[in-house]
Amino acid sequence: MARVRSPNYPSISLPDAIERVRKIYKSEHMHKAPPEVVAKILGYNGLNGASLMVLSTLKKYGLLEEVGRDLKVSQDALVILVDPENSQERVAAIRKAARAPALFEKFFDEYGDKAPSDENIRAYLLKNGFAQTAVDTPIRCYRETLDFVSRLGPYNRSEQPNQEAETTMEATEERDVRSARTATNDTPAATAGMKRDVWDLDEGRVVLERPAELGPESLEYLEAWLFLLLKKIKKESVKTVSVKQQELDDLVDKS
Repeated sequence: MARVRSPNYPSISLPDAIERVRKIYKSEHMHKAPPEVVAKILGYNGLNGASLMVLSTLKKYGLLEEVGRDLKVSQDALVILVDPENSQERVAAIRKAARAPALFEKFFDEYGDKAPSDENIRAYLLKNGFAQTAVDTPIRCYRETLDFVSRLGPYNRSEQPNQEAETTMEATEERDVRSARTATNDTPAATAGMKRDVWDLDEGRVVLERPAELGPESLEYLEAWLFLLLKKIKKESVKTVSVKQQELDDLVDKS
């Protein structure tokens, strides 16, 4: 009799997967690495059934991505690892990762934030091709993932800022910056124990204040934060250019 092969499913829960990818990030940062190297970082002797299953699960959650034959920490994983705990981007990245596995996406669409009984889920899995001996793991991983996501609060589409609120916030920030420039043309000295780096650009002055001494781990987190900050600045700059171009097009249409 042919062995029943269950559909693909995550072999570990999302919080466990995040801790696994944290180990990879601490070792390799955002550099790509061969799968066998990644497996050894996670404590395996190499590529085998157990390690391949975990690597596959990390990819299912979107925490690892393939670069040719190599693997690297994904941008979503980076946000989860280095962003402040309650930041909107981190919460969104966690929710995205939780729904990334096809099986869990079906569960979230079907059950939302409130899962039914294990017996109900087990019946669903058995009717959808899972072997009797393979249903306990996906149920456990789903419940642990759901519990982890539920601590973030109920999903609400209003969590995403609307365009008007975002534009108002940007206008307020711009006004504050202009006021600061008007008040003084000089950059104040850094506070004790801190260093200040200043760049004078055509559009204005950029100031970064940082501790005079940083440990290796803090430097790694600062590097990741600067990467995300630059990505955010690029996104805002592109949006500003697009808005100005649209205003120019409107003026041309009216003339």
